[in-house]
Amino acid sequence: MEVLLVLLGIGLVLGVPTAAFVALVRTGQLSREIGALRIAVGQLRGEILELRRHASPAATPEPPPVVAAVAQPTAAVDEPATAAAEELVEPRGEPTVAMLPPPDSKISDAPPHAPVPASVQAKSPALEERIGASIFVWVGGVALALAGAFLVKYSIDAGLLGPGVRVVLGIMLGVALLAGGEFMLARSTRIAQALTAAGAACLFASLFAAVSLYELLTPSVGFALLAGVTAGTISLSLRQGPFIGLVGLAGGFLTPAIVGSEQPDAGVLFTYLFLLQLGTQVLTRQRTWWWLSAVSVTGGMFWVLLWLAMTADVAPAVDQRIWVLLFLAASAASAVWSARGVKTDQPTLAERGSRFTAAGTIAASISLTALAVAAHDYASLEWLFFGLLSALVLVLARLRPDAEALAALAAVLGLLVLASWPEPIGSDVNAVFAGRFLTMAAIFGGLFAFGGFIGLWGALRKVRWAIFSAVTAALYFLVAYGRLRGQEGLLPWGYVSLALAALYLVAAERVGRHRAASTEYNQALGIFALAVTGFVALAVPLKLEHSWMAVAWSLQLPAIAWVEQRLEIPWLRRSAWFFGALVLVRLSPVPLVFQMPLGDTLIFNWILYGYGIPLAGFIAAALIFRRRADDQLVTALEAGAALIGFVLVSLEIRHAFHGADMAADAFGLGELSSLIIAWLLIGLTLLAAGTWRSRPSMLWGGRVSLAIGALALVVGALLAANPLLDHLSVAMPRIVNLLISAYAIPALLLLAAARLFESRGEGRLALAAGSLAIILGFAFVSLETRQWFQGEFLDGEMPMDAETYAYSAAWLAYGVLLLFGAIVMHGRALRYASMAVVMIAICKVFLIDAAALPGLYRVFSFFGLGICLVAVGYVYQRLIFRQATP
Repeated sequence: MEVLLVLLGIGLVLGVPTAAFVALVRTGQLSREIGALRIAVGQLRGEILELRRHASPAATPEPPPVVAAVAQPTAAVDEPATAAAEELVEPRGEPTVAMLPPPDSKISDAPPHAPVPASVQAKSPALEERIGASIFVWVGGVALALAGAFLVKYSIDAGLLGPGVRVVLGIMLGVALLAGGEFMLARSTRIAQALTAAGAACLFASLFAAVSLYELLTPSVGFALLAGVTAGTISLSLRQGPFIGLVGLAGGFLTPAIVGSEQPDAGVLFTYLFLLQLGTQVLTRQRTWWWLSAVSVTGGMFWVLLWLAMTADVAPAVDQRIWVLLFLAASAASAVWSARGVKTDQPTLAERGSRFTAAGTIAASISLTALAVAAHDYASLEWLFFGLLSALVLVLARLRPDAEALAALAAVLGLLVLASWPEPIGSDVNAVFAGRFLTMAAIFGGLFAFGGFIGLWGALRKVRWAIFSAVTAALYFLVAYGRLRGQEGLLPWGYVSLALAALYLVAAERVGRHRAASTEYNQALGIFALAVTGFVALAVPLKLEHSWMAVAWSLQLPAIAWVEQRLEIPWLRRSAWFFGALVLVRLSPVPLVFQMPLGDTLIFNWILYGYGIPLAGFIAAALIFRRRADDQLVTALEAGAALIGFVLVSLEIRHAFHGADMAADAFGLGELSSLIIAWLLIGLTLLAAGTWRSRPSMLWGGRVSLAIGALALVVGALLAANPLLDHLSVAMPRIVNLLISAYAIPALLLLAAARLFESRGEGRLALAAGSLAIILGFAFVSLETRQWFQGEFLDGEMPMDAETYAYSAAWLAYGVLLLFGAIVMHGRALRYASMAVVMIAICKVFLIDAAALPGLYRVFSFFGLGICLVAVGYVYQRLIFRQATP
């Protein structure tokens, strides 16, 4: 309590001078405006008299009633008067004869005023005027307040006066200063405000001392007196300006701390705070002091936060809790009333400030009500008030489009409160918790979903209300499912999802009747149609298993495409990006390896369904969307379909070799060769289809798939998984073994890819694919020769003489085969490859066979090489270059 009192004293000592300086600045501005008004009026009067002198008596009209406007008293200056004065001095252009006074009018005989230069009109008050007429006044007011405080301190130090006399003298000084302020109001507004502020400070300080320091007054009596001072000070602000109201607010919000007790009464506290807040809102309706209302609301909400923090550990009784809830509800209602009372002729800034304050008050009220729900163990009373405020916000948002964000805030707060509701321990308690949680989720989900549906009828932005209805229903359903899944005794969630789909089907049918009346109804129909398909798609994984979630999401894609096409709602295409991304993320192979129910059945397993259905969904959506526009979305869906198909085939091959144990470390040559063949076939298919249909996504998908297959061949088949370098089985049968699938078939597929690239004019890609195919063919011939002599494993002992000779014969045969292929296909690249292979064989015969082979093996090696070279030369002469033999 001592700390609070010290803070209060500091606030009174420092706050009053600071607030005085603020008022000084504001009144200085008003004074400058009045000075400019007087100068302008004088100039107008001089111009009128000058025109009167030069005009003929017959044409002299009546002067405008300017003098009367100048003669009005200007002691009580407020915003409306200032606005009228500004309108008065607004430039009117050149005066006309009709503006002159009539001949019989009485005008002062004083000499006419000379026109005032523009530089004089815009000149601000001099420094001497500011100091002498303004700053001295406010410093004097602060000095008077401090003098009272020092007088009380002196009396305490000297022991001259008793506590009661000190308090009475302080109150008398405050009353005297208030009277002085009223007396000076007609003479100097600044002096009046300074005296009144000082008097209010003296009264607050004196009553503070009487209640908290000397205990001369009971808290209830002190509270009543302080509340009266606050009300009186705020009332005086209507006469003397907003600064006085600010001083009253400061004292008013400190009053509960001054008269604090060990057992505070929430009813008295929040009734007082609401009346204080209501008073400032009345001022807002009478004046344009919206910022004064904002300060009042901030102070009231701060006390609510303080009270919730103090009662968070032990929830108070219902008769205490209901008062803070009533205060928040009344604050929101009064903010609506205050906003509706904003005058249309107010300045733009003031109108915006008033509406902003009202929106902030409602947002703070519903936010603190949600906080009260969580702070008081999610009791039914707090839930009731949160529901009432949510309904109020929905009605307000429907009536005022600028308040629609408040409806979204209420829905989000409800979700956060439900998500943060802790689950108690114990089976019996859990059943009660599940029932209460499900009830609240159903009530608030239904409130926002049904409110969105009702709100769209006749609304300015019907689509927003339709989205609000569908999204809130889905989010509240998912939160309830996430918190209560696995709880026994509840209705299956798949059936609940189907029931929601049926409700939105009814909503779609109702909206569909009015689709011809407005495009907004047509778009709302599209939203509800998507909600129907979404809940139906969601029912599948909820009824079966979570592994079907991607399947459900992928089914949304063709549904969105169909709705977009039938209802002509272009912006629905953007939602397809979201669902497509969700499907691709969900179908990432990593979680599938460990989570999905794969089983041991070949082909017809979960992989086929879990990836095949999304593949079909992407393809169908791309085809439907393409009917209206062949844009980036269609390209992305086609690319996504290619990716899903690629992963589907790869996982099926992995599953065929390892069954359900997809994370096995074993990786043989057979599995690698199967994957490579599949990837190359996918690439060829996409490349051919893209060439035929002119689809960029297919072309790039084909290139990427072929590149992946080629990379796997180089890194895997030729290096890491080469059976000549690693102890890998190639099977026992000669010729027909794993070497065919690992090297021969990929070589043929790469040759086909090279031909396709060449037909498309992509020479570099054709050269790369053809070169890799020749290398694979050479590796196949060499490894098959090795397998003929070594058997299942090729990393055994060094080759014998027969095996060494066989390599020469095999390479020559491979070179001749390439040459005949070049002749048949008219391929120059194959001839060059044939020549390179023959050159390798020649080098091997002369460098290795001549030294390593003994006896007849050496003879046969050179004899075979000679015969082969002669035959090759003859083929070049007769079939390639067609030169006649001499």
